[in-house]
Amino acid sequence: MAAKALLDANPTPSLPQVHHGLSGNFCRCGTYAGMRRAVLAAAPLMAAGDDEPAGRDVQKPKEPGRNPHG
Repeated sequence: MAAKALLDANPTPSLPQVHHGLSGNFCRCGTYAGMRRAVLAAAPLMAAGDDEPAGRDVQKPKEPGRNPHG
């Protein structure tokens, strides 16, 4: 939610702006660098109005109660 709000307010943030925008919103498990990279990668896609990253095979969530193997 913090990343979405950041990108809504600033569609082309710098790394320091992403760092500030996400500070205090996630656990301290060491994944901050990956989250910052993800926000920077998502920024141009969101600015362009793309829903999904180009060239990526995005898996859709499975329907509840359906057997994924058959």
